[in-house]
Amino acid sequence: MERRKFLKYIGCATVGCGFSACSSNNLFDFPKRDRSSEPTQRPPANFGKLEKTNLTIGFVPVTDCAPLIIAKEKGLFKRYGLNVALKKYPDWSAVHKDLLSWGIDACVALFGLPMLTNFGSAKAPVISLMMLNRNGAGITFSKKAWQGAIRPSTAYYNFQDFANSYRKYIKQLAQPLKLGIDLTNSMANYSLLYWLSAMEINPEKQIKLIEFPPSQMVYKLQAGIVDGYCLDEPWNQRAVVDQAGFTVYVSR
Repeated sequence: MERRKFLKYIGCATVGCGFSACSSNNLFDFPKRDRSSEPTQRPPANFGKLEKTNLTIGFVPVTDCAPLIIAKEKGLFKRYGLNVALKKYPDWSAVHKDLLSWGIDACVALFGLPMLTNFGSAKAPVISLMMLNRNGAGITFSKKAWQGAIRPSTAYYNFQDFANSYRKYIKQLAQPLKLGIDLTNSMANYSLLYWLSAMEINPEKQIKLIEFPPSQMVYKLQAGIVDGYCLDEPWNQRAVVDQAGFTVYVSR
């Protein structure tokens, strides 16, 4: 037999033995874990006697309310001995009204809402229990702005370039720009005012701010009642999906 053929067969035989050795000792044959004694569900937590078990929690349909809805659907409230009813509101003003009248026990609130409830002209003692979301807001414009050569912020070299383009766009409008907000005391409104001021645009003279429920804002944009708005999600993405406008800026 030629030397080359001999080495070829030896090589094949060696590889074959190697595979046989692996197959005789299965590397992926892990021992099975016996789960028969494990509980199928965690026992409910015991916090002793709760002060109140029947709670009504208010929310407005924005992504901030997602933890409450998931907790309700997954039975997390019941696990901790709570009977929770979720109450949907059209806007934050309605939530504020029920907070003042004790119509609800708790709510998902805008950052400025507890402060307004504690220190406004009409008062009720409330506390901020936890923060569910930081940022998550965006500024959306109508198609009219796109036709006026305004583009999302990422299309510009820097913020100053965007500001120059936006100021030029505002100057050629016959009427003041109308921008929608969800509540005067909301962080979205404060962010919008700060954003406009950073571009040297006076919100009190050059912009008209109009308050609308978040769920109506996309329709107001489509109807031309507002030229844009600053809101939490999902209403910025909803405008994009419905081809009613485009998102210019998002909070970070």
